[in-house]
Amino acid sequence: LPTGAETPLLSVERLTKRYGARIGCAGVTFDLWPGEVLGIVGESGSGTSVFTGAGSETGQALLGRFVIRRDLADGSLPRGFEVLLVEDLTNGNAEAVLKICPAVADDSALSGPSLEQVSSTLAAVRHPNIEDIREAGHFPDGRPFALSTPIAGTALSSLIAPDKRLGFAETAVILEQAAEALAAAHARHILHCDLRPSNILIEGGSGTVVLVNFGTA
Repeated sequence: LPTGAETPLLSVERLTKRYGARIGCAGVTFDLWPGEVLGIVGESGSGTSVFTGAGSETGQALLGRFVIRRDLADGSLPRGFEVLLVEDLTNGNAEAVLKICPAVADDSALSGPSLEQVSSTLAAVRHPNIEDIREAGHFPDGRPFALSTPIAGTALSSLIAPDKRLGFAETAVILEQAAEALAAAHARHILHCDLRPSNILIEGGSGTVVLVNFGTA
């Protein structure tokens, strides 16, 4: 095999990529050599960021309707998930939280319900202790997404740091509300699968407990 400068940085043979029924490219073959630049052009939401491995950027418009304002990811979700604060251009520029799950291959061994399926079910629950899901769907490249109402609150994980401690009464209130949320979800045959302090938010002012990130485990 050739080595050094004689080795291409990238070799592609007969590449075909589909986005649902649409064809992104078909039978593409090329070699990318040192000093050459590969440009991939596509409209927002077309999957170019997935192809290049780049994340979403502030100001970028996804699906022609979600304008990214800030990246909310804190590293607590599995690799590949994106959590973004966006403006929904189809809803009076209202702010929303957009969660994007990596696309799952058709031959994946994962057998659980997808983020889209879980979120679609939760959208009908409307429980005060479960995040308010506005919409669920998927991008043309197959990535599921969920759109929810932003929560002005603090994660339980930040309230139980090594140098902090909750009182018995406050702990009992939090656990009671979390249990009520789980009971409502279980009644719809939905398991959280990743219940931990970082996925339990305490709303400022009201003190309402809200479980978030269903379907992201």
